[in-house]
Amino acid sequence: MQALSSIALGADAVPKYLRATVLGQGFVDDITKRGYHAVGGSTAAKWVLPQLSANGEHDVALKLAAQTTYPSFGWWLSQGATTCWESWSGVQDGSHPGTPQSAPLWGGGGPNNPTHNHIFLCGGAGEWMYHSLGGIAPASAGYATVTIAPKISKTLGPSSVAASVQTVRGLVKSNWTRHEKGSRCFVQLAVSVPVGMHATIDLPLLGRAPGAVAVEEVEVAHGALWRDGAATGRAASLGWLRAPPRAAAEAGGGHVLRLETAAGEFTLRGCDEN
Repeated sequence: MQALSSIALGADAVPKYLRATVLGQGFVDDITKRGYHAVGGSTAAKWVLPQLSANGEHDVALKLAAQTTYPSFGWWLSQGATTCWESWSGVQDGSHPGTPQSAPLWGGGGPNNPTHNHIFLCGGAGEWMYHSLGGIAPASAGYATVTIAPKISKTLGPSSVAASVQTVRGLVKSNWTRHEKGSRCFVQLAVSVPVGMHATIDLPLLGRAPGAVAVEEVEVAHGALWRDGAATGRAASLGWLRAPPRAAAEAGGGHVLRLETAAGEFTLRGCDEN
């Protein structure tokens, strides 16, 4: 069920009126019933984590990625893994009969054990870390445009993530911190966009509704930001900019502050009014 659902969602092969059913009753329900364990093979591995986060189930993705009992990435680590294995178990079983060895090359016949240096089962996890946790994804060919839209849980997962991607146009950086209770500012996102690139930046407001206590503060080191086609900051504006909150619905129903920018360095903060 995990494989069929995640691949169908990733390929945009699910009609809109069926997406909620496939996501909830098929995909997520199967994961929760299995105690947040991934059971798909190499084909599904690319899709499971990214499609959970892209469809409003980022907390489920975080629980799945942080699982430590078999089968999971964490269980691999507990077994001393330093690379990606070809199978969750890492040993030969009936579902993985292997390939006959060549006698001239290896000195005998018999099946091979699964390899312990295989990208298939964790290739999707690596992509998910850059695209969903770090939030960096190309929006057009050659990174002429980029989106920086990290997924941030209110309570789960890491409290900070630093990610960078070296593109043909330069280095893109995304560095965010989720502050603990008691801090006035609940999330901070620092972004660096190289010359020759335009970016759309989404600052998650972690569920704050528009018109509520959330306000946004933007610090411009250099560069310029736009919001709804109007400039909100220039290189000379090194102080803070405050604006009433504006909602942009995410797949999960949260709200974000959305800004457009060319090259520059910026720090965005979502803060409480008091």
